[in-house]
Amino acid sequence: HENGIFHRDLKPENIMLRRSTDSVVLIDFGVAKVTDSVIAPTTTEGQSAGTLMYMSPEQLRGERLTAASDIYSMGVIAYEMVAGRRPFNPTSPAELLECQRKGVDLKPMALRRNLPPRAQEVILRGLSFKPAARYSNAKQFGDNLAHALSDSSLHQKNKQWLKVSMAILGIALFSFVVYKIIIRNGKTPLNRSFSYFLTVQEMRD
Repeated sequence: HENGIFHRDLKPENIMLRRSTDSVVLIDFGVAKVTDSVIAPTTTEGQSAGTLMYMSPEQLRGERLTAASDIYSMGVIAYEMVAGRRPFNPTSPAELLECQRKGVDLKPMALRRNLPPRAQEVILRGLSFKPAARYSNAKQFGDNLAHALSDSSLHQKNKQWLKVSMAILGIALFSFVVYKIIIRNGKTPLNRSFSYFLTVQEMRD
C-alpha cells in the first residue's frame, strides 16, 4: 500500500504461510492495481475485479480504490477466521452491496461466544461501509486484531487456573470443616484422612 499497490483480490486462497515460519506471503497479484507505474498505464478505473464475496463496496461499484478496499477484504477474512463463516453470503453483486450497506447482522460474538469484545470491534470497523470509517492502514488493523486476540488468550488461561485454584481451595476448606466438626463432637474417626479426586479438562470453546 505504501508503494501504491493494491491487491484487490485478498481471500484465504491468496494468503500463504511460509513453511516452518510465521511469515505470511500474499500471492496472485494478477488483478492488483498499481498507481504511478513507470512501465504501464495505471490500472483502469471503473472496472470491478476480484472475488465477489471478499470485495469492498467501492470495488463493487467500480469506484477509485485505496488501501481501505484491501482492509475491507481483510475484515471479511478475519470474520471468517473467528466465526467459521463469511459475514455475507449473497447470490449477486447487487445483493452483496445491499447487505454491506445495512451492515453485519450476525456479529462474530454470536457465533463465537468466547471472542473478546475488542476483537469484534476491530473486525466490524474493518467491515465499515464507508472507506473513511475503516482503519487508515493495514498494519494498524492487523496489530489491533492480534493484540485483542492475544490478550484474550492470556485472559482465558488465567481464568482457567483461577477456577482450578478456587476448586482446590474449596475442597481443602470443606475437609478442614468436616475434621473440626468431628473433633468438636468428641468422636475420633477410624480414618482421619479425607480422600477426593479432581479432574481438570480443557474443552473447546
